[in-house]
Amino acid sequence: MAIKGNATILASAARTATPTIQEFDNTTNIGTSFRITDIHIIIDVTAVTATPVVTPALEGFDPLSSKWYPLIAAITAITATGTTAIKYGVNTAVVANNANQGFIPETFRLTMTHADADSITYSVGINHISR
Repeated sequence: MAIKGNATILASAARTATPTIQEFDNTTNIGTSFRITDIHIIIDVTAVTATPVVTPALEGFDPLSSKWYPLIAAITAITATGTTAIKYGVNTAVVANNANQGFIPETFRLTMTHADADSITYSVGINHISR
């Protein structure tokens, strides 16, 4: 049985610095007791001032080394208004710089690293399928 769902990671707001992003436990934080198998992370940029650069990173956590590792090698930096979809999961087709195939680890996170202090208004949401 598949269960579909969604959640807000960051509500829409103007940002000038890297926000703190919560870590997700694959079986409890997104409102389901099933294991998440596929996710789409939607970043919607509605306004920019000057030349902001924000680089998303989707990462898994290795409990043995206590280090984060990339689930997608290099996600394209965001510099303008528009919608970016980052996809990851067991049923995901590989697309360079925005989608990869693999299992979703027990703990994962999305970071949004700002390269400068120029304002950029965006929201981040997640759509998922759990099985």
